[in-house]
Amino acid sequence: MPHSQTVVTAHRESGAAKQSIGPDIEKGVAENEDRSKADEDACSKLWAVYAGEAEKYDGELLRGWKQDMEGLLIFHSIPRV
Repeated sequence: MPHSQTVVTAHRESGAAKQSIGPDIEKGVAENEDRSKADEDACSKLWAVYAGEAEKYDGELLRGWKQDMEGLLIFHSIPRV
């Protein structure tokens, strides 16, 4: 049997199998979509919390660096005797 006929025959056979379990597949797909949506919601909440905490941390870190640099500039600008 040529390859193209084998593929068509296999496709027809799998199509018949899909028809007999169609409602179960549709139910499974719907459940997966619900789970995916719940996972996406959980991930978006997690990343929102992470972004907020990272922003706070970065702000504090930058304020510290700025204070350190101001101290260095003041120290450097003192005339040497």
